Amino acid sequence: MHTAARPTCGTWGCASPEASICGLRADDCVDDAGLLLKPVITRILLVVSLVMLAAPAAADVCKGNTTDDAQARCLTKCDAKNYAACAELGLFWVNTGDGTKVGRGIALLEKACDGKSALGCGAMGSVVLQGEHVMRNIPRALKLLETGCKGNDGLSCESLGGWYAMGEDDPSKLDIPVATQRAVPWYERACALKRPAPCAFLATFILEGIKFPNADRKRIPVLLKTACSGDVNVACKLLGDVYAKGELVKRDVKKANELYARSCKLGYDRGCGEKADEPPPIR
Repeated sequence: MHTAARPTCGTWGCASPEASICGLRADDCVDDAGLLLKPVITRILLVVSLVMLAAPAAADVCKGNTTDDAQARCLTKCDAKNYAACAELGLFWVNTGDGTKVGRGIALLEKACDGKSALGCGAMGSVVLQGEHVMRNIPRALKLLETGCKGNDGLSCESLGGWYAMGEDDPSKLDIPVATQRAVPWYERACALKRPAPCAFLATFILEGIKFPNADRKRIPVLLKTACSGDVNVACKLLGDVYAKGELVKRDVKKANELYARSCKLGYDRGCGEKADEPPPIR
């Protein structure tokens, strides 16, 4: 895994995956669904963060890169044309911040991508989009992320969705309906690849009444369940509301309160103290 573009910080870009989704505060928004949509125009939402590089790659071909011996073994696999190993070690080295290792890591990511590693292409796309260690080149970055996404690297898909959802390189000109339509296909693919935050965004779009293919309200509980299972705290709160109201699922007060508690535990203040009431007894 690598990084993601602005609003979809997933488990990498913020202190918690939805800690008000990268800089959004409770007082910025009217409701929980709006919290996931409201654009805050700050530089942190303009560039891709490399925080995610600290996370282990999904394939885990190298079984950890923390020691010199482990890195040497991984490099041997890379030299033997195991391109997943090249991608993993490249990510690890880029994340160190050490000038020499960063350069070697980028070279490994390039090699991995040339070897058809979706992870390598997506990670390289994130590096190029951020532009800290290499020259920023948005068309090239997006092409690399698309290659990663089409190779089933979910975070590449999520990054693309985030890029388009926040108005590409100029959020000040954000047109939410247009941005949503461009972001949805990438979020759909990312969600299908089990990335939790994009599932939350799709559910939010539906809740907000934004029209797009397959914007069926019946999907909301499923989407929110996937997101909540991936520790997206806002999604747990929204799913709790669904169970509390009983509009799309059978009303379940106990389940709703469990979800509120989970959202609170994950750091979402609006879930704290929230409680679904039992219906009055029938007389």
